[in-house]
Amino acid sequence: MPSRLDELRRQRALLQEHLDWLENEIELSAGTLPVSTPAPVPTPPPRPVAAPAQVPSPQAVEEAERLFAEFRAEEEKQRPPPSKAGCWTIFSLILVVLAGTVGGLLYFLYR
Repeated sequence: MPSRLDELRRQRALLQEHLDWLENEIELSAGTLPVSTPAPVPTPPPRPVAAPAQVPSPQAVEEAERLFAEFRAEEEKQRPPPSKAGCWTIFSLILVVLAGTVGGLLYFLYR
């Protein structure tokens, strides 16, 4: 992990590169810099290397699987059965509205 001083120096270098690029763009826009001169492209900062992941031991994996199985079993016991009362209520309501619409249409047509 880089120290704070190294990080500050890296940030300062990035800002200096950006300022140099801005100066070149200003000169290019003002016409004082030849058009063929390419503007420097800021380079991305180096990324720190991640530490390798630790592989869990087989005993830890077995213990985790056992705990997951216990939690799944407890959850299945506590879960209430699914209720379809809302579905049947909406179906009945739609059926009543449909029958009322058809009945009203027939009433006005054959009156």
